[in-house]
Amino acid sequence: MASILSSADFQIGEYVIASFNTAMDVSANLDLACESTEKQVLSNLFGAVMYLDFIKNKSDAKYQTLIDGYKVGLYFEPYDSENPKVYFGLKDLLKYFTYFNYLEAQSTFNTIVGEIAPTQENGTQAYNDAKMLKAYNLGVIEFSRAIDFINWSNQSAVVYDNFEPSEMGRINVFGI
Repeated sequence: MASILSSADFQIGEYVIASFNTAMDVSANLDLACESTEKQVLSNLFGAVMYLDFIKNKSDAKYQTLIDGYKVGLYFEPYDSENPKVYFGLKDLLKYFTYFNYLEAQSTFNTIVGEIAPTQENGTQAYNDAKMLKAYNLGVIEFSRAIDFINWSNQSAVVYDNFEPSEMGRINVFGI
């Protein structure tokens, strides 16, 4: 299954993951993280039946709208000036959770002597916990927006059959 994200999506922007370390095949590991995060998040978002339909029919217009976001006027109706609804698409949602999951998984290595922190010859590899926490929280917000968008889309006619979202999580305010 081709993932919505790839390692190329983490080469520019706020959520860059350095891929110049040739000792670790960062691109391959990041592609695996993209794929596993997509499975986890989208099966929670859609429910099992809709997720399987999404995998089979990803190129359908209704799923392309989910992937790309709702671009017409940026807000979906009914527009409420005090509480506007915006949906940016699955790519942003998955990018936040993949960034968090990948860096969390890379924070230690399991070796024969136990868990160790990765280090470099010229220093210690640093992880920005606050940035990871921000990415996770933004992922939760985008998850909620995706649920709102799908529910809005199903109001007048059922566009997304068998939509059964589960709760992905709460915003993490206490740390990782």
